[in-house]
Amino acid sequence: MKTDIRFDELVLSGPQPDASARIPLRCGPIRLGFEAETGALRTIALGKQEILQNIYVAIRDANWGTVAPKISDVILQTDDNGFHLTFGAVCLAHDLAFYWSAEVSGDADGTLRYVMRGTAQTAFCANRIGFCVLHPLGNCVGCPCVVEHVDGTIEQAAFPETISPYQPFLQIRALTHSIRPGIHATVRFEGDTFEMEDHRNWTDSSFKTYCPPLSLPFPSAFSKGQTIRQSVTLSLEIAPRARSQFFFSTPAPNANNGQGSSIQFRIAAKSYARSLPRIGLATASHGHPHTDRDCQRLRALNLSHLRVDIPLSADVGARGPHSLSGLHTVGTEAARLCPTLQLECALFLPANADRRTLTIQLRALKDRDKSLFRRQLARLLVFHEAEKVASRETLEQVRAAFSNAGRLRFPIVSGTNAYFAELNRGRLPLDLLGGVCYSINPQVHAFDNASVMENLAAQAETVRSAKATYSRRRISISPVTLRPRFNPNATGPEPAQLPGELPPQVDTRQMSLFAAAWTLGSLKYLGESGAFSITYFETIGWQGVMETDAGSPIPERFPSLPGVVFPLYHVLADLGEFRGGKIWSVASLFPLQAIGMFVRKANHAAFLCANLTAVLQHVTLPYMPPSLPRSAKDKERSETGACRIRLLDAASAEFAMREPERYRAEAWQTVTMPRIGLGWRLPPYAILRLDFDEVNDG
Repeated sequence: MKTDIRFDELVLSGPQPDASARIPLRCGPIRLGFEAETGALRTIALGKQEILQNIYVAIRDANWGTVAPKISDVILQTDDNGFHLTFGAVCLAHDLAFYWSAEVSGDADGTLRYVMRGTAQTAFCANRIGFCVLHPLGNCVGCPCVVEHVDGTIEQAAFPETISPYQPFLQIRALTHSIRPGIHATVRFEGDTFEMEDHRNWTDSSFKTYCPPLSLPFPSAFSKGQTIRQSVTLSLEIAPRARSQFFFSTPAPNANNGQGSSIQFRIAAKSYARSLPRIGLATASHGHPHTDRDCQRLRALNLSHLRVDIPLSADVGARGPHSLSGLHTVGTEAARLCPTLQLECALFLPANADRRTLTIQLRALKDRDKSLFRRQLARLLVFHEAEKVASRETLEQVRAAFSNAGRLRFPIVSGTNAYFAELNRGRLPLDLLGGVCYSINPQVHAFDNASVMENLAAQAETVRSAKATYSRRRISISPVTLRPRFNPNATGPEPAQLPGELPPQVDTRQMSLFAAAWTLGSLKYLGESGAFSITYFETIGWQGVMETDAGSPIPERFPSLPGVVFPLYHVLADLGEFRGGKIWSVASLFPLQAIGMFVRKANHAAFLCANLTAVLQHVTLPYMPPSLPRSAKDKERSETGACRIRLLDAASAEFAMREPERYRAEAWQTVTMPRIGLGWRLPPYAILRLDFDEVNDG
């Protein structure tokens, strides 16, 4: 492996291109961006009001894998009030070969039209070929709309408030809703039958209109030479009283704010304080033991728990972290990290075992690790390999096996090992559960940096919907990963991994500042919405919070350095200092550019801020509001405004990764906080921590 890695390039977003660069376009009062890497139209906005989040062509293979386009021959013509754009695209994956061309036009009256014409170059099977349109949550949640169906009928409807488990609207030809008083937008679809799904089910911050309908059989067979033609047209109806205010140059919403006004934050009153979630990690899937240095660094995270996956169908003599013998090993390892560290045990019941066999296996597991199940278990997550959501029969059987005189020493939690969508579409027997659970990853539908960051807020939507459905039950998110761990919707075998390729569960951004900023955003939204516990990533390795001493197994594709911590380690360490504390809601003026979170434990308070973009942002750090609880020392400090600040960015990342202990102790500077707030320049994907506790000038 090369040792002359440039950290300022590597740690920003990993060794991969950033597909978020956009060409700004205008059609009358509408502004938007064109992504030349993907062929997508992004952030289609009227003034500061986003109308559509994204219009793009999706090619999904027989296992719902996204086939990325290779864009070529881009020709763009523009004038003061409109544009005309053409390009070609080819999508290649295994036996799938599909060529399509695009013609996009924007007129002075605000009409935007995107036409796609495609031809299958080979015979193949695919689950989806066609347009997807993403409608932003801010404009839509709970808002009335008019749906024109393919048969010509008109429906007066509304976007759902809580996350809809199934398609809110079917058989769509056009959709109209209000952008603001006096302004309506209509999106018209041609070339196929479209329907809408609530993308929040997969933690995407949008409603998605797509084709073909999921009621049709899939995958569909495409013959060589088969053609497809589709179009999406956006048009506006603006009342005269509202027209004049939009026909002038205004910045697009959520555009780079680095050259404009500073991004400001507002900390909510103390009545909005919540308990900081219990934070844990999953055991490393590679099974390598932790070194003494690993244990020391993991101990500094002040974790609440470790997750271990136990398949009950595993051979009794099997070894490794995910086996029956591995459960005891992990329990010992947890005690080595911290005597009070508990386990989150995810138990997977086999699909092919009868009830009697399962009862025997469950009792054998309980008898084998009696001390662990008495003292060290934080919760038992129960899943069944043949059930997307655990049935009453499954839960009754597990409770009976682990109860003692009808009582349990630990909570039984269930839901799904997959996405919130599965939990939302099933119903659990609440009388048998101490909590519900589901997993999260940001790349079910999109993979580029901008989309991954853009969808952070939808994580909170899943918690709020889960709490509405499963009232008074604790919500556990387990695990949270950057990439999907498996494909729950596969319709056939996954393609074999090629030599030298990364496993599909591994994302090169794991080692980057990008992942650190995303993790802070995830903690903010899940914590502010009331999640009880969250399990992130793994302990060590390329899916973990630090690299092993052996280093990356494929350094050419995952060029990490042996023995370093990843930047996201410091985000978890910062929150670990406040374990058992409180979190307050923090609003950002531009939440797609920079987000903040405020945490407090006793007299120790901190504001953490992350730049979610690849460009410099100017932020105004908030003065601690008087409405928050204060001690006598707090009041004395508030007169002087003294605080300390620490920055994790490309310039400090190498120090923070190689010597995390020294970085956390020494990389502080003392600043004076004006009552109007403190202005600061936040580099790309940087993490800033501002401490309000007493400063030691010595």
